[in-house]
Amino acid sequence: MRNFWQRLLFIGALFACLPAFAQNTTARLQGVIQDASGPLPGVTVTAVNTESGLQRSAVTGTEGTFVLIVPPGPYTVTAGGTTAFEEQKATLRLQVGQVIEFNFDMKPGKLSAAVSVSADAAPEAELRS
Repeated sequence: MRNFWQRLLFIGALFACLPAFAQNTTARLQGVIQDASGPLPGVTVTAVNTESGLQRSAVTGTEGTFVLIVPPGPYTVTAGGTTAFEEQKATLRLQVGQVIEFNFDMKPGKLSAAVSVSADAAPEAELRS
C-alpha cells in the first residue's frame, strides 16, 4: 500500500511540472495580404529584428495568409516589393507568447516596360532575265 502512494505522489509531481515544459519563448506574427480584388498569393513577407538583425521570411499561401514565428523584440515587417505592388513597411514590438494579427492592404505599384524594335533593311537584289 505504501508503494502505491509513493507512485501516486510521483505521478502527481510529474503532472505538476508539465506546464513548465509548455512555456513559449517566441512570438507569432500572422495575417493576410490582399488588394482591392482579394487575397494575394505568392507575396513575400519579411520581418527583421532591428536590434539583432535576425531575419525571417514567409510567402503567402493561396488565401494570402502568412505566419512568422520569431523571438521577441522590435521588428520591421515588409511585404511586397514586386513590380506589381508597392512595398509596405510596419514597425512592431513583439513580446513572448504574443500573437499579432497584422494585415497588409496592398496598392498597385508602378509598372514600367520598354519595348525596343529594330530592323535592318534587306539588301536590294538585282533581277536579270
